Amino acid sequence: MSKITGREAPSQVPPKVIAMYRAVSTLLRENKDISEMSVAMITGQAGIGKGTAYEYFDSREEIIVCALLYEIRMVTEEASKQLKSCTDMKSQIEKMLLLVEEHSQCVDAIMAFFHLLTDHSREGNLLRQRIEEQKQNGPVDWLIRQMIDSARARGELREDLPLSYINNVLLARMISYLMYQCHHIGSDITSEEMRRLITESIMNELCKKNI
Repeated sequence: MSKITGREAPSQVPPKVIAMYRAVSTLLRENKDISEMSVAMITGQAGIGKGTAYEYFDSREEIIVCALLYEIRMVTEEASKQLKSCTDMKSQIEKMLLLVEEHSQCVDAIMAFFHLLTDHSREGNLLRQRIEEQKQNGPVDWLIRQMIDSARARGELREDLPLSYINNVLLARMISYLMYQCHHIGSDITSEEMRRLITESIMNELCKKNI
């Protein structure tokens, strides 16, 4: 049996592996720290035998990293499909923020993904290695670049801003909304109002004034 790499399309992932991925997401929602997750804990939550995990993975780190990549890929692929129906930058931003809210069950996994990208743990090192092996930027960067390319093609973005700056602004605003959803930061503001403020801040900073 071939080992799982984290590069598989969602339709190619075996049901028992998906069960382990869902178990990791559930444990994250229950505030379990990644460093505390054992293979036995993950398989127990998934309802499968511990030995089954080693049929697909060589280590607990691989289970966790592949689970995070799977969740990210599921969300970004759906977002990519929905963004194609948007006709301007503003509607793209609003769609992205709504998707974050609609996928609230994945928010903890997405936050863990971003945390590990800057972490020097074994899980963090493995995650960066797996992304590099794809010979392209990670799925989130790919999605952000899709938004930028379409906005540039429509002539919406300021021409004096470097691509890396635009990318970082969009990513930072998306992460801020993730944190709002994950930790309920700012109980004095509704989700609708938070989305409006984030959308306006991006538009004011990145887009031409006549947009």
